[in-house]
Amino acid sequence: MGFSTTDVNKLTFKVQAGGVIDADSGARWYESKLSFSPKVIPARILTNYNLIPVAANIATAQSNAAADPTNIRETTTASPLQLSRVTAGADNTWIAYTTLNTPSGGVEENWIQPPSIPQANGNASIGYSIKLWSGNPNGAAGTFQEILTTAEQDATPGYVAWVWNYDMGLLFLANDLVSAINTNLGGNYPGGFDLYVSGFQYVGATGGGGGAGGFVYVPQSAIVSNTTITIGAGGGGSSTSTGKGSNGSDSIFSTITSIIQSASFIFSKSSSKFPVAILLAYSFL
Repeated sequence: MGFSTTDVNKLTFKVQAGGVIDADSGARWYESKLSFSPKVIPARILTNYNLIPVAANIATAQSNAAADPTNIRETTTASPLQLSRVTAGADNTWIAYTTLNTPSGGVEENWIQPPSIPQANGNASIGYSIKLWSGNPNGAAGTFQEILTTAEQDATPGYVAWVWNYDMGLLFLANDLVSAINTNLGGNYPGGFDLYVSGFQYVGATGGGGGAGGFVYVPQSAIVSNTTITIGAGGGGSSTSTGKGSNGSDSIFSTITSIIQSASFIFSKSSSKFPVAILLAYSFL
């Protein structure tokens, strides 16, 4: 049996109402250690994610990773990543810390989710699918085994027993799978809770500038035709502009230059239909 209706409802409630996430069925939302984090932060803006090619099988995914190591990294079965418990003594929620049991070392996030790279026929790029192992897959024969997605899954209504969160590098286990691993049910979990994953991550550029968010207001009267402004790279970039404001000043954009330090972007005005104001939901110093 997989996640029960009660377990599913608890998890959904935690995410939607409390803004937190874990699969610990005995824990309340206020006891969770993990924030549900779909927010757009610089590290979550995957600038070149669109460059990841489709992969109908693992051989193609491996070839893609070898051809573009700047954007794709494979965590192989020869060098898999061991997962860590989020809460000591609790076996339902696991995380892909860069260094085992070391939160301060960071988390391996941005695993390539197969549906996010659709093939021409609409199918997911299953070559990028995560693989979960009980025991180190690079170990001796008989000491490890892959935990398939169908492991301990209900026939009806078909509740799964484990879920991998590709964005955040998290693994959720149903109580029944926890029990099965504890007892090495059917000999299918020879490595016990020495859980490992292999798969593919996006490791390319991420975007966004630091600092607190804000707005810049530029009145239409300050804009003249064919005015272009380029504000340079984040964290201390430069700014240039052409043309004069209708008020005769050298450039209304000198004000913007002095307060915005963010990722490169360009504004241009070539017609009288330019908006009354430009609102820049970008980062200030």
